[in-house]
Amino acid sequence: MRSQTDKEEHGEIVALCWSIWQSRNNLVWNQKKCEVNFVVFSTKQYLAEWKNTQVMSTQALYQDVKHGDGAISWVRPKKDVVKITIDAALFAESSKYGIGLLARDDKGDVIQGRSEVFQGVVLQEFAEAIAVKEALSWVKGREWREVVVESDCLAVVQAIRSNVDMRSPFGSLIMECRLMISELNIDLCFIRRSANMAAHCIVRESCSFPGRVFDRRSVPVELESILLADLFE
Repeated sequence: MRSQTDKEEHGEIVALCWSIWQSRNNLVWNQKKCEVNFVVFSTKQYLAEWKNTQVMSTQALYQDVKHGDGAISWVRPKKDVVKITIDAALFAESSKYGIGLLARDDKGDVIQGRSEVFQGVVLQEFAEAIAVKEALSWVKGREWREVVVESDCLAVVQAIRSNVDMRSPFGSLIMECRLMISELNIDLCFIRRSANMAAHCIVRESCSFPGRVFDRRSVPVELESILLADLFE
């Protein structure tokens, strides 16, 4: 028991030091001062979310994968189906995180792409869950009859599919995603990073182009070669 307690205390100390370091960087580089209470709160939130994602990752090892999971290259959707690939990235130096979304049709043509940037220091899994939520909200406002959403974050995909109740900001976000999926004709799948290079390219540039929206007539130059490669994989 003492050993487990020591491990938990050690984890709290490490997380607190990390939060203090992040707050110091925020003050030096962004001239933003964080209150002590906020630093402590963010530390507790970070630990709670980290523990939740570790539980989900462990469970994922024992859960059956769905048909369509684990693709190593991008695959065109079935006729009249829209496929959205999503990704998220952390920008620790500016205390921000971004998401990239790309919708394509059954011919592989771009319907629309988007990138967004948010302020905050979060875990990668939290940012990936935000990307799922934004994709679902996007679908809700369109007239797409059938949609496949693909993410390369297995922990988030498994968390949304499971019935585990997680009492944390991450858990609340997962619950929102579950609710939206239950209301829409959407299939959520896990893909490998190699099948998600287009969304990765979009999110990588999101900090430089926050709020960017494009369609097939205005595809970013850096994305063109990836889209072409996806068609011939």
